[in-house]
Amino acid sequence: MKFRALIGLSLLGSWGCGAGDMEDIEVTRSPLNIATGADFKSKLTADPNGSFTLTADIDMKGAALQVAAFNGVLDGAGHTIKNVTQQQSSSSGDAGIFGTLRGTVKNLKLDNVKFKALSAGGLASQCSGVRIQSVTVTNATVEAGANAGGICGSINGSVVIGSSASGSVKSTSGFAGGLIGSSAIGRSGLGPAISSSSVASMTVTGGPAAGGLVGYCQDAVIVRAAVDAAVSGKTAAGGLCGEMNGGSINNSYAKGGNVSASAGAAGGLVGKAGFGVLTEPTDRIEIVNSYAQYTNVNASAEAGGILGTGQDPYLLEVYAVGNIAGTGAVGGLIGRAQSVSHGWTLNNGVFRGGVVNDTSRPWAGVVGVADVDADPAERWALTLFDSSLDGDPYLTTSSGQQKGVSTNALKSPTSSMEGVYCFNPPNSTRCGDSAFPSERWDAGSSNQHHILKNMPGPNSQPR
Repeated sequence: MKFRALIGLSLLGSWGCGAGDMEDIEVTRSPLNIATGADFKSKLTADPNGSFTLTADIDMKGAALQVAAFNGVLDGAGHTIKNVTQQQSSSSGDAGIFGTLRGTVKNLKLDNVKFKALSAGGLASQCSGVRIQSVTVTNATVEAGANAGGICGSINGSVVIGSSASGSVKSTSGFAGGLIGSSAIGRSGLGPAISSSSVASMTVTGGPAAGGLVGYCQDAVIVRAAVDAAVSGKTAAGGLCGEMNGGSINNSYAKGGNVSASAGAAGGLVGKAGFGVLTEPTDRIEIVNSYAQYTNVNASAEAGGILGTGQDPYLLEVYAVGNIAGTGAVGGLIGRAQSVSHGWTLNNGVFRGGVVNDTSRPWAGVVGVADVDADPAERWALTLFDSSLDGDPYLTTSSGQQKGVSTNALKSPTSSMEGVYCFNPPNSTRCGDSAFPSERWDAGSSNQHHILKNMPGPNSQPR
């Protein structure tokens, strides 16, 4: 730990120095080593601002282990804390290795942790202004009456890098997420940043909102996230975020069996999207170069392969695979796109699956309900759906924004600058601005679907 001390005037005078000679002196203290559960609790509690390093694995053998508040630095050095159990009523208390975390935790593994309380997280119940790097939580069972997350029950601001979780997360009355239950803007004035992080073999259940990565996303920046999770929520459910207000998702994907919302909207990546608090670079959500692959996306209301419903969402270079079902506003990529102030964008997207929204309208194509102004073509262009799986004569012949083409047509030709991936006539020598760009899309060889480049691992996109 480092601290800075200012040497007083009286001492300086005794050294024959003037006030102008005062300077800061930096003193460095080596991290304290931790080798046992008892050491962990006693030393971190005694010095919550200190710096510590694990020197051995810690097996709690089913006992509890929690430090109520920690603001320092913990380096796990690749070691594991395992078999921790802390079970309380879901109507009170915090559960997690930390109650409130405001410091840095890195290079730490947690295995077979079982936490239950009003607010719970595999690492910490509440995280504020933290840096979490290379933290792995496996075989977690996290349950809360309010917010529940595989790593943090709730988070304010903060940075999460290269971290992961697996197991099950459940909230009965709050937000649930594979990594984070609920996120908010921190004292820095920034939302949380999550990069190169993943969720695998996870079941997430929440009310009102549940997400494979984050249940409630407030102005979050998500980059290179990989999620494999089954997600169910009430008012909103999404493969990455249940409800997302502002923020962005880039080079990320979510996949699994089902995403479902029993009393609201569901989406392969985001269930429900609205405006954020921050205005730079934009207050709407942006989803770029990302995909969703779910067997089923089901909702009692809006449902979409990428987004269930959203206000002025911006979607570019996206695709979804799976079956989408809901009521009224259901689409292969977006269930309902609402135009509020900026207008919404959906360019360069593909849907491969079937859409059913009710018995009277068993088709939807790419967008279920489109809220557009007088010039929608600038915001909705070159989106394709598989008419062999989902289609209607009206959709397959409608111009402009979407095209229904057969499974075989979607796989041929192999160049992204030809055929159905271009709005110009088949023999045209140029596709224009709406062509699927080769720097983001891989056309593959013959009889293969286009997939996105620069995806995080583990990644096996369906060809």
